[in-house]
Amino acid sequence: MPQTLNGNKAGFSIIEMLIAIAILAIALTALLGMASFSLGIHGLVRQTTQADNLAQEAMEAVRSIRDNNSWNQITNGSHGLASSDGYWSFSGTNDTIDVFARIISIADVRRDASDNIVESGGIIDPDTKKITVTVSWSERSRPHEIELITYLTNWRQ
Repeated sequence: MPQTLNGNKAGFSIIEMLIAIAILAIALTALLGMASFSLGIHGLVRQTTQADNLAQEAMEAVRSIRDNNSWNQITNGSHGLASSDGYWSFSGTNDTIDVFARIISIADVRRDASDNIVESGGIIDPDTKKITVTVSWSERSRPHEIELITYLTNWRQ
């Protein structure tokens, strides 16, 4: 027989109420977990977009250095960037923007007898360079990295 409250029949027993509360608690925990996960993903997507934009900016900066200065500025090694009076220049071996570290690596390009780019062998093409931009950062103590690669030529030769 159902329990009574002030002489009236109660609609739910104590056990039914405890089960309903447990189901509600489980549902709320799942919803909060999903919300937390969603916020984490949103943050990572935002940071990945920023990193991609920084890598694209670096590629355009290298093109600008080549176009505004000279091919001789496009030297092998690791570079950072600096901007002054609207012009880009290489500065140091990397640069840091907020939580992002950016490195521009420039390397020689080798070509085979058919003029195809090859990783080894062949001869160095003095009018082509391989540009690799790497942007790295940590999110929740996990490392992340974006890498863009392109080839630039000395079009003014």
